[in-house]
Amino acid sequence: MPHRPRLVLPDLPPYLIEHGNDRQARFIAGEDYRPYLDWLARHAFGN
Repeated sequence: MPHRPRLVLPDLPPYLIEHGNDRQARFIAGEDYRPYLDWLARHAFGN
């Protein structure tokens, strides 16, 4: 069965799910994921 089309709303970022291989935790401690969140914020909002 095909996927339904994605809902795109203006001025809102897409919904993302981030997980590692075999759905293992991608980040363990705050210092592990802070650079990723900074990168994501810059690219998702165009800053």
